Amino acid sequence: DITIEDAIDIRIERLRAEQEDVVIEGRGADSLEYTYRSNEGNARHSFMRWLDLDASGQADVEIVVHGREVDVPGTKDLIRRVADGMQGAGGRPLSTPRP
Repeated sequence: DITIEDAIDIRIERLRAEQEDVVIEGRGADSLEYTYRSNEGNARHSFMRWLDLDASGQADVEIVVHGREVDVPGTKDLIRRVADGMQGAGGRPLSTPRP
């Protein structure tokens, strides 16, 4: 079991160890936005969200969307829609802040 805050911290450590030119563009209570250079040398822009589906204080779901800089409006919208569509305990949609 891992809290969302810990999951974000771990992801940032791994990104910096495994990717080149990592820049953290934004960090929220349940989200991370960053840019990096892929192993193939391509500039990438990524969004991540973690969700606590059962209010346990633990990260139950990790959602990741990668794209090019030109894709940012679409990838930002996609991750929001996927997170908004997740079902919490009892089958109700989650109430998540919008990034």
